[in-house]
Parts: sequence; C-alpha cells; structure tokens
Amino acid sequence: MKILIYLAHPAQYHFFKNIMRRLMSDGHEIKLLIKTKDILEILVQEDGWQYENILSRKNGNGVFHHIWSLLKRDFRILRIARKFKPDILMGSDASVTQVGWLLGKPRFAVGEDDYSIVRRLHWLMLPFATTVFAPEICHLGPFERKKIAFDSYMKLTYLHPDIFQPDKKLLAAENLKSPFCLIRMVDLSAYHDNNCLGLNGEMVEQLIQFLDKSGYHVYIDTENDMPKELKEHQLKIKKTRFHHILALASLVITDSQSLSVEASVLGVPSIRFNDFAGKISVLEELEHTYQLTFGIPSKEPDRLLEKVQELILNEKRAEIFRQRKEKMLQEKINPEDFFVWFLGSFPESFHSIRGKVVNKEFMANIASDKILYE
Repeated sequence: MKILIYLAHPAQYHFFKNIMRRLMSDGHEIKLLIKTKDILEILVQEDGWQYENILSRKNGNGVFHHIWSLLKRDFRILRIARKFKPDILMGSDASVTQVGWLLGKPRFAVGEDDYSIVRRLHWLMLPFATTVFAPEICHLGPFERKKIAFDSYMKLTYLHPDIFQPDKKLLAAENLKSPFCLIRMVDLSAYHDNNCLGLNGEMVEQLIQFLDKSGYHVYIDTENDMPKELKEHQLKIKKTRFHHILALASLVITDSQSLSVEASVLGVPSIRFNDFAGKISVLEELEHTYQLTFGIPSKEPDRLLEKVQELILNEKRAEIFRQRKEKMLQEKINPEDFFVWFLGSFPESFHSIRGKVVNKEFMANIASDKILYE
C-alpha cells in the first residue's frame, strides 16, 4: 500500500508519527509532506523522517492569503501525487481531500474540531473526503453522515500509556526543577481564532508571583516572542522531549486547546483560559465527564487565579487526577491500533466499518479477527 500523508500542524505530526512507523514496518510505503508551521519541521527533522516541505514560507493572514495558500498546496500535492501514485491520501487539511478527489483516490480526513468552530475548513475539506475520522463526541454538523466515529481522542494516538511513558531523568537532563507549573501561550491568529482572547504578559506575571510563593517553579512556552520580563522562565528544551516535560508538570495553564487535551489524557491538571471555553466537545467531555481540565473565558481572570490556587493547595491533587485519568483510559480505545488496522487492511476495513462506532467492543473484534469476516 502506498499512502500519502500531509501534515499542516505539529499536533498532526504527533498523531501520525507512530501510525506511520508501524505501517512502514509492515511494508507499506509512506510519502510524507509538510508545510512550515510552528515547530513542525523541527520535530520531523529531529525524528529523522524523509519528507518534502511543500510550503516553506508562512502565509499572511486574511481570506485572500488562505485561499492562495490552499491553491498552492493543491497544485504542489497534486504534482507529487501524480508521480508517487498513492493508493490512499490522508491528513487534516482541505488540500488532501481536494487532490484525492481530483485523482479519484480514497481520501481520508482526520479531525476533532466541531463544525461550529471550523465551519470554513469543513466546507473546504469534507465535501471532497471519502470519509472523516473523528471522536464520537465531536459534532460535524451537515457532514455527520461522513463521519467514522471512534470512542477516544486523537491525542491518545501518541500519549496512550501503551505507547508513551514519561522519562523522569529528562528533568535533570534539561536542568528543570520540580515541582513546576507549565504555562503555554499560543498565537491565536488562525482564522477560527478570530476575536478570541487568551493569556497575556500581565496575567502571567501575576501567576508567576503566586506560584513562586507557593513553592512552584514556572516554565513558559510560547509561539510568540517571549517578553523580556518573562525570559528567565522560558522553557528551553529539545522539542521532541516536550511531552515528557508536560507529563511531569504539576499543573498546566494555557490558552491552547491541543495542550489542554494532551495534559488531560496524561492526567495533568490543566486550566485553559480563552474564549473557546464551553464550546469544544472534546474538551467539554474531558472537563465535565472526567474532570481532567477546566475552561475559563478571558473575561474572568479572577476565576483563573482562584482555580490555580484551588488546585495548588489540594494536597491530594496528583492521586485524584491519576484516578480520573484511569477512568477515562478504561473507557477509551487506543486509536493508534485502530488506524494501523484500518489503513493496513484497506479496502476490506472500510467496507466492514460502515455504520459502526469504533469502541472497545469493536477493537476486541479486531483482535479476534472477527470484523473482516462479518
């Protein structure tokens, strides 16, 4: 099987990296394409992958720039795909499904964003998709009929305990002190981030003062330039070690949706402070069903400080969140196993999966070789 995978974000790389390794070890051929986005190319390089960067310069903002960028991606992926001749195209970007549609090849989208959050992306991507894989909790609006639902989260593809165990020795290797709080500040400049606010320098300084008095070190990771007054707290580590450091944090404070989910599935208490609070199905489930994260809108900074204080002062916090994580893991599948099975067994897997939810029972049937023969 020849599979073309296009990555447009670091989180997409983490989702696909172990799936790609396992497929290649089974003899499948992978063509990996990326664009320049945050630390994506650094991660791919540090892990030693062969790849092509089809868009090495960052876009401007605005509708015209996004459309022009999409057209360039379509053209460049089409050119490469015609030469590579993939059996399947896969990714989380409209260009993958559009090119696959032009070529008449199976094209699979993967995502965990609700239709209400990324309407434009869904209208550009999903009409052309053969199908879209998304968590069962995720709402896809008019494209719900195209969804193959899996009862899990994309982040468990690389952070499930069957796959990932944090290396405590890396704290010393990176000169980090424990206990510590990790603060992550993102750009919030994507089209779907329009008019959404998150953390700012003044708030972070207040958090540092409180955490310092409480005996916690603070490390800050940001997509933007670090303000001078916060430089001493900047997290400086090898990028491929980030999830080890995240897993060893006592608390995460962020305006990133992705990091909030990652912290949650690792059992690390997280507070996400931005105007997406209360709006994203995956995070709502993690908050209200499993109590692993807490969303606070930007208009309530006092509540942020109160929640930080509440968590820090709870001496049983680590054990409480460990138990909550275990409950979540007992109910969710390891999605890596599913995607390796699906891609490795295609097209039989596609025909056998229609109308089903990929849950614990489904995965048990895969393990017993029942699915393909029903």
